[in-house]
Amino acid sequence: MSSTEYAIYHRLQKLAKQRRNEWGPAYSPDGSETELLYTNNFSYPILPNSLTRAWSKFIKMNKLKYTNIHGLRHTFASYAIVNGVNFKTIQEQLGHAHVNISIGTYGHLTDEDKAKDLKIFNKLM
Repeated sequence: MSSTEYAIYHRLQKLAKQRRNEWGPAYSPDGSETELLYTNNFSYPILPNSLTRAWSKFIKMNKLKYTNIHGLRHTFASYAIVNGVNFKTIQEQLGHAHVNISIGTYGHLTDEDKAKDLKIFNKLM
């Protein structure tokens, strides 16, 4: 290894160590990088307010009704339920500890579903 290559290697090692110190939670105990959902172009974690700003810009650019990022979680769960996705699957996707949390939070039905169910009950009678 030439002295230039060694200097570059040494500098990269120093930067990697500095990065691990700065972003300790972004690394596993063995020093390997964790798989982060949101990173910038340099693989550093993105701060939550950066996502909020980007989402707000997206909403404005596309002239959409505002909802916060967490609202997307509720929208996903609601559409999944209306389209017949099993509550156990929804619970796993949302990361709820128990399916009862998912059912309690998202178990409400749309008015259309209620009307359809009432027709079925009436037929049974």
